[in-house]
Amino acid sequence: MIDYKVFSVAFSYPDDGFLDFFGLSGDQKMPLAAEYDRLFRLNGLWLYGAEHTSSNEFQKAQHISDVMSFYRAMGLEPDGDRPDSMSIEMEFMHYLLYKRLNAKKTLSAGEAGEKESICLDMEKKFFADHLYPAARKLAEGISASSSNGFYLGISRELIEFIEEEKKFMIDEQLYEKE
Repeated sequence: MIDYKVFSVAFSYPDDGFLDFFGLSGDQKMPLAAEYDRLFRLNGLWLYGAEHTSSNEFQKAQHISDVMSFYRAMGLEPDGDRPDSMSIEMEFMHYLLYKRLNAKKTLSAGEAGEKESICLDMEKKFFADHLYPAARKLAEGISASSSNGFYLGISRELIEFIEEEKKFMIDEQLYEKE
């Protein structure tokens, strides 16, 4: 099943944990690492949301600050990469979904409803403002720049996935306002 966790790992560097997650063999590591380097380090196809959605340094700083405010609201502090890294943003959406579903299973109805509502509101806002615009551009860039089976496949799956999520996360909000 494709979900945010899959995309979080897919946009991380193809190390041993990456290979294990996707059930790939060690002989696939070098070609994947070479394609990762070509796409995301040499070609200028950025794995950072601000690079896809901001036109100047001030907007990039504002974008990153806004992303950090979401993480801090949930008591999180990303480590090891920029906060607008596609891998970290996907992991954050996975975390919010987990928190929302866990609240439903473990809390009383009133408490669960409040926590679910908070998480869902945050999911929708983060998706609409940050994840969707950047992920869409990134996936389109990968599709146009790569013939590697893994990255081409993951970019196509990402487009399908975020378009389905958009129906719930963004389009539904339009109907609620009317």
